[in-house]
Order: sequence, then structure tokens, then C-alpha cells
Amino acid sequence: MEGPVRLCTLLTLVAALLAVFRMRNLPVDVPGKLDLSGSIVYCVALTLIMFGFSSLPAFTGVIYMVLGIAGFFAFGLIELKVKSPILDIRIFRGNYPFIFSNLAELIAYSATFALGFLLSIYLQSITGMSPGEAGLTMVIQTVLMVLLSKSTGSLSDKVDPAIIAAGGMAVTAVGLGTFIFLTPETPVWWIIVCMGIVGVGLSFFISPITNAVMSSVEKKDFGLASATLGSMRTLGMNFSMGIILMLFTINHVQKIGRSIPKESFEAFLKTTKVGFTIFAVLCLFAILSLIIRGRVRERAAPESGMPESGQKEAAGL
Repeated sequence: MEGPVRLCTLLTLVAALLAVFRMRNLPVDVPGKLDLSGSIVYCVALTLIMFGFSSLPAFTGVIYMVLGIAGFFAFGLIELKVKSPILDIRIFRGNYPFIFSNLAELIAYSATFALGFLLSIYLQSITGMSPGEAGLTMVIQTVLMVLLSKSTGSLSDKVDPAIIAAGGMAVTAVGLGTFIFLTPETPVWWIIVCMGIVGVGLSFFISPITNAVMSSVEKKDFGLASATLGSMRTLGMNFSMGIILMLFTINHVQKIGRSIPKESFEAFLKTTKVGFTIFAVLCLFAILSLIIRGRVRERAAPESGMPESGQKEAAGL
């Protein structure tokens, strides 16, 4: 493990140096003091939610979840009152295209992030692959996303990005749905094909949804919109892992790690079936959110007297 850890550390340092070098000459508008109270409440609320997910269906899990949700409400109230909020809630007011685009992002990452975690355990524990072999098996998803994302981003400048993102989510739902039938006898080539389907679907979602979010705000709010989108991704990732932790607890999957004992194989496979079913359904909710976003956008355009393309141009896109 030392080699991969050192490589990740090196890449992180290189990325940090590049960010400092490239951004040092950018104009900086210092907004004010750090929103310490909001930051603390946000972290505590998210931690309680994750503890709640991993403890369900026990009563303590319910308590953690309720406290976490209450914490997020408190966070929202704090952000409305402080002068320099870490997340300006006001940007959501009346901006329904922005709201539903971010909601789709949150749901999409809740549905897809845990895929790599589950498949990594499956490939190493059930099929007996080494960590390197498991990584190479799953890399097709990332490769396809890298190859296609630029083209899908350009396409979203010509076609309503919500339509493209919804199509991407539909393809992703199909890919995730195929993993419901995962068994110890499933051939590796089939897993690679399914990962490829998910990769294609996500490549048609990620760039267009970013376009959809950024085109929903004015140019002066681009930084805030980008930060909000990043927050939705992070929350989605946490929720995705929370769902899996909850299912592991319910199905009594023991000793979760790079490999699991044979007596837990059946419980683990049951967890994957239920998990991928939930994730596929979540993709449908993301599609619904994008459909609503598109309809709200269509109604808003006549009221503003400007088509969406014109709104993008006015925003500097």
C-alpha cells in the first residue's frame, strides 16, 4: 500500500502547487471573516447523518438522523443571518432551474459514488482478484468519461443541457440496473461492459449538468454556483456511502475491508442487489428533477422575454 499512498500524496502536492501557481495572479475579493459557526454546524450535521445511516434501523440511528436533519436546518438559518456565509442560501430563492439542477446532481452522486466501493469488494472477495486487477477492471468507466465529457459539454451548448443530462442518467440507470443480477459466476467481461455503460451515462450527465447549473445564474454568481455544485457532489457521495453502510448493518455483513469472509458472501451479494436497485431508482428521481427543471426553464424564458440561448449569452456563457 505504500506505493499507491506515496503516489497519491505526490499527485496531491503537484495539484496544490499548480493551483497556487495558476491562481496567484487572479483578483481576490475578500468577503469577510470565516463563517466558523456555519462550518462547525455543517460538519456536525453531516457527521450525525452518516452515523445515523450506519446505525439504522436501530433507534439510535433514527435519533442521529433526526439530529443531523435538524442540524442542516440550523445551518440554513445561520447562513441567512451571517454577513459572509460559506453557502449563500439566497441564491436558491425563486431560482427553480438552479434548485432542480443541483438536486439532480445530489441524487446522481448518491446513486453512483458507491459503485466503485461495492465492485472493488466484489472483485477482490468474490472473484479473488488482486487490488491492481480490480482497479484495471473498473477503469473503463473513468476512461470513457474522460474521452466523452468534452464532446458532451460542447453538445450541451447547442441542446438544452437538462435533456442531455437526463439521457445520461437514463443510460446510467440501465448500467446500474444490470448489477442487480450480479452473482459469483458473473463473467468479468460482463462487468466491464456494465461499467462502460455507466461511464457513458455519466459522461453525458456531468458536463451538461454543470452547464445547466451555471446557465441558471448570473455571471457574478458563477463562483457561488460552482461551490454549491461541489457541495451537492460531496453530500451525494456521503449519502451514497451512507446507504451502503445502512444495508451492511441490516444484512449483517461482517468485517468489511479489502476482502470479506466467505460466511458473509451471501449477505454481501444481497446487499449489492438491494443497493443497486436503490441506486437505479434514484437515477429515475434525478431524471424527474431534470424534467421539472426543463419545464420551469421553459416557463421562465417567455416571462423574461429572452430564450435560454440568450440568457446564456447574457451570462457570459
